[in-house]
Amino acid sequence: MPIPQHQERWKLASLALIPIFFIIIEILVLSGIQTVFEPPYLLLITNTIFVGIIPLFIAYLSFRTYSLYGRPAVLLIGGGMLAMGMGSILAALVRSLPDGANLNVTVYNTAFFVGAVFAFSAALANTYHPAWLSDPKRTRTAGLLYTGVGLFILLFTGTTLAGLVPRFFTQDIGPTLLRQGILISAIVLLAASAVMFYLENTRKKEDFFFWMAISFGLLSIGLFAFAQEMVVGGLVGWFGRTAEYVGACYALVAYLGVRRTASAQGVPVEEMLAQFFGEAEVGYRALVEASTSAIVVLDPADRVLVWNPAAERMFGYPQEEAVGTPIALMAPGVGFLSAIRAVCSTEATGNEGLPVSDHIETIALRKDGNEFPVDMSVFGHPAGSTWARTCIIRDITDRKSAEEALKVKFEELNELNEELVSTQEELRQNYEELMKAEHAERETSQYLENLIGYANAPIIVWDPGYRITRFNHAFELLTGKPAESMIGKDLAVLFPDQFRDAAMEAVRRTSSGERMEVVEIPILDADGAIRTVLWNSATLFSPDGTTVLSTVAQGQDITERKNAEESLKNYAENLKQSNEDLERFAYVASHDLREPLRMVTSFSQLLEKNYKGRLDADADEFIDYIVEGGRKMDALVNDLLEYSRITSRGKPFEPTDMNIVLEETRKSLSMAIKENKAKIEVGVLPTVYVDRSQVTLVFQNLLSNAIKFHDNKEPVVSVGAVKLETNGNSRSGTTGSASIRITMKKSSSSSSGCSRGATTRGRGSGSPSASGSSSGTAAGSGSNRSPGWAARSSLPYRTGPESNAPPCSLRSPVRSS
Repeated sequence: MPIPQHQERWKLASLALIPIFFIIIEILVLSGIQTVFEPPYLLLITNTIFVGIIPLFIAYLSFRTYSLYGRPAVLLIGGGMLAMGMGSILAALVRSLPDGANLNVTVYNTAFFVGAVFAFSAALANTYHPAWLSDPKRTRTAGLLYTGVGLFILLFTGTTLAGLVPRFFTQDIGPTLLRQGILISAIVLLAASAVMFYLENTRKKEDFFFWMAISFGLLSIGLFAFAQEMVVGGLVGWFGRTAEYVGACYALVAYLGVRRTASAQGVPVEEMLAQFFGEAEVGYRALVEASTSAIVVLDPADRVLVWNPAAERMFGYPQEEAVGTPIALMAPGVGFLSAIRAVCSTEATGNEGLPVSDHIETIALRKDGNEFPVDMSVFGHPAGSTWARTCIIRDITDRKSAEEALKVKFEELNELNEELVSTQEELRQNYEELMKAEHAERETSQYLENLIGYANAPIIVWDPGYRITRFNHAFELLTGKPAESMIGKDLAVLFPDQFRDAAMEAVRRTSSGERMEVVEIPILDADGAIRTVLWNSATLFSPDGTTVLSTVAQGQDITERKNAEESLKNYAENLKQSNEDLERFAYVASHDLREPLRMVTSFSQLLEKNYKGRLDADADEFIDYIVEGGRKMDALVNDLLEYSRITSRGKPFEPTDMNIVLEETRKSLSMAIKENKAKIEVGVLPTVYVDRSQVTLVFQNLLSNAIKFHDNKEPVVSVGAVKLETNGNSRSGTTGSASIRITMKKSSSSSSGCSRGATTRGRGSGSPSASGSSSGTAAGSGSNRSPGWAARSSLPYRTGPESNAPPCSLRSPVRSS
């Protein structure tokens, strides 16, 4: 387990001890100091404590680890530590015997050589994991190995004491070649073990291997110092022993680190040590760390042993807070806890791990209090002498949402399926119709091709680059240009130079989807003549709705119509000029007639003044007629003059007594009345707002026609007024409808014939018609004090001696005075 970040400096300092001891030892060797320093029992005490008890403790822990978990590398380290520990203690004991220097060196160096062999073997086993070192009877194997190592050290010490082993060292002379060979071999093996364990640390990122590498390195430095000393107990030897003692302490640090990690995770130290030496453990940890599912390992008390990063993200608790904490305090969901606690005990599962539950869906609780659905699998497995439970937890919030959505979709699918089943027959029929339609479509396609090609209307198609792609026969006739000469050309060649820019601007707008709607664009035919064409277009897009495929336009040659419109416009101008000339003529004629008429009127009045009463009664009457006719003629001339101005203005309406108008009309028609022996019956007529001169003309025409057109009997003309109530608002008062009725009566006084007229509102106008009929309107306004009057004029209109024309009435809205 990696040490905290703040201890990285301590690791670097520890690593520096190896070169520091090496330099000091070399300095002492070069100095040649041979002073012997051996206080009584000091060697025994230091060897027993540092390179005796510590290695034996490690050997004991390794024995238990291998017995429980079967890691061969741990067993080999334990065997080496057993040899070193026993050899160190025995070597210190024999130092006080005669020839103690040789005995001490022989036992000590041989024991460390055996320990170096075991250490190097452990490094190899940890790297390569040989299968032949695995043994199901682990306790027996460990016992046999440890017994063998112990017996070898004891027997070797005994044979050394008996003098059966060649000498290794002579005080003040130095080591023998045999001793140097064994010692150098031990140095090389320990140094190699240190390097291999350091590399294992870089691979597994476990500080245990780092501290063991430092330990083996310092032990090799100590042996290197012994290889250069000439006397036992010299200064070089003591610095070598110091390096070994420190190395033994680092081995103890490594194993204490294992205990601390095991305690933090709540597992036995043996299991943790076995995990360090297990290759599967590296992959297991990497798998746990990289897993997207939360992996939580619990001890029998439900305390968290493993809490991977996915669990941190899922539950919101960091690893340092979660490890060692009861799971019930972090995820207290009822279903969640019950699924975990259902794990079987050791008695129920025996020696094999048993999956307690597989894919249980329940509800868990996050640190922020939010519940969420999970899918969980719980497995029970042995963990040393006890049991642990591994929980693999997956957040299925998205899956649940997807399931709900899928359920809805499934229901919709069922409904659709029912609809599909119900319409299966319809689809079959539709398929048959589709086949018919496909056949018809092929025929239609051919039909459309022929329709475009031989249509009477000119049709042209261009692509997005405004190049002509289709040019039908009608367009050939319009332009006089064959289609093969126009296909592929720029559309602009169709337009005259002076209209080309405007025409192309209208064409370019179609690329955005804008349609031409009866747009006039001139084109140029083969003879250079300009033809005016009325264009309509449609833009065709690809299925994406934005890419233009082509534009289709249909033209209509309106050149002749435009020429006709121009001719009609000229005719209208000429007619307008002619009307203006006619109005000027009417004005001049009426103005010029007034002078001779004035002379006739003046002299008639003089004749009446000077000779009335001096001649007979008939002469007086004739003079009156002349004078009255002159005045009326003058009035007619004035009216003609006003007519010439009628398009620009009219006379203002004024209150007019219709009785007076009728009396004046009777006088003007007196000759016709006498000649036809007509009888005029007059009722009470109202006073209305009208144009007096125009309404007088209306009365003259109506009475004249009534007198003129009658059967063989003497005409009787009845003139009356009918009041018609109509409500309306105006500035002057109440608006009404006045109707004047003129009726031809027979001798029996029964009415016969028909009436005719017209109804208008506003200003009135009237004039006699050429056929003898009359029409006219009069309108006016009066005060609010009297109701509106209606005057109706009816006259018999006979076209033959025995038949009358249909009646017509003249109405005019008036206001009573």
